[in-house]
Amino acid sequence: MPLTEATVRALVDEWAATVPTTWTVAETGNVVDRLVRISAQVTPHVVPDEVIADDDLQQFLLMNAVRLLEDWFAGAARNLRVAYGIETLQRTSGGDQAIGLRSATQAELEGLPGIDRLLAERIGRFVAQQPGLEGLDRLIDIDGIGPDRLQQLRESAYLDQPRVGLVSNSLATFLLDPNVRNFLTVLERTDLFFLFGDHNTLVRRLPAADGSPGARFVRFLELVLEQATLVSSVASGVLASRARRWLARHRLRDGLLAGATLAGGAVLVNETYLASARRVLENAASAANLMVFLGTASAGDALHPGPLQLVEAMEAAAARGVTVRTILDQDDGGATYGSVFINRPLVERFRANGVGVKFDREDVLLHSKVLVVDRAAAIVGSHNWTGASFNETHELSILIEAPEVARQFDDRFRSLWDQLPAIT
Repeated sequence: MPLTEATVRALVDEWAATVPTTWTVAETGNVVDRLVRISAQVTPHVVPDEVIADDDLQQFLLMNAVRLLEDWFAGAARNLRVAYGIETLQRTSGGDQAIGLRSATQAELEGLPGIDRLLAERIGRFVAQQPGLEGLDRLIDIDGIGPDRLQQLRESAYLDQPRVGLVSNSLATFLLDPNVRNFLTVLERTDLFFLFGDHNTLVRRLPAADGSPGARFVRFLELVLEQATLVSSVASGVLASRARRWLARHRLRDGLLAGATLAGGAVLVNETYLASARRVLENAASAANLMVFLGTASAGDALHPGPLQLVEAMEAAAARGVTVRTILDQDDGGATYGSVFINRPLVERFRANGVGVKFDREDVLLHSKVLVVDRAAAIVGSHNWTGASFNETHELSILIEAPEVARQFDDRFRSLWDQLPAIT
């Protein structure tokens, strides 16, 4: 049974109710028609390997079509986030939004702990006149900033890399949460239109880019329909059993998302891990906990950077009073992986430089790769702290800037730490 217009119209009416401009009867009909036709390309047939209720089948067909729209939104938002330099949300040790010193206003600088009007002016001038400044340590050179005030700044501010850009509230909301309703708001409040192509495509279509929000939405659906028609095949169908399971997962996801909060984060591929891990360590205010299978202090070179910069960032954090601890693997007598021999030099270095360190049990393989800072940010994935991990293998990790999630990883670290004996 194909997707019916009645099923689509109920959703389209919900979308139309979210924007102030009333769609014409023709625009509403066109939206319904394009969605039905998109569904026919995305899910041309359903194999009845088991019984599925008609209502559930209709909801699956509709959601499967909408999912294609959301894929387009996600791609557009991702490209625009790169263009605008929208990266991860910097947070304080308490989980609040931190202040970027270079882009901060005078009033925002004066709102930082321990910063008065005169000191705010000095900080603003100092960071503006030194574009090559990378960390906050040099702020100690500013008259009026001593070790205590510098530590306060570390806990509430960071050194940002601002860029000039144009953005609107509706577009920014869409970039952070690309979905149909936010896209409709963008169309309502701007003259933006969806582009699929290159510079020549833009030049060809720009003269015809005007029109009502409803008309521009229909043009977007026509673009999606055209591409869906090109890529569809007889293999694009689905088993009824798979559709039922997908629908159940989709409903579960919607329930979870309804209770979720937006958090910052980033995907870290290969050596991109280094910059993000170094940044969160340099901003550490209270605690930095690392557990990793293998760790070294290899320096690498300009083209093949090693983990030494992260090791030094850990040691620098410990030197300024942050509680820094590490758990590393040790296999039984060096068997199989030789982790005890690989990790021993880093263990001895950390012990000599104020970083707490323990080995995991010999009879258990510690395969976790987790860095948690201030119980507010966590980096989790496949990276070891070795030169090979950053340069010779395909690794993937994720930075999660959400205190409610980071705390769970930190609790796991602390539980394991408390179970392990001190190194003798």
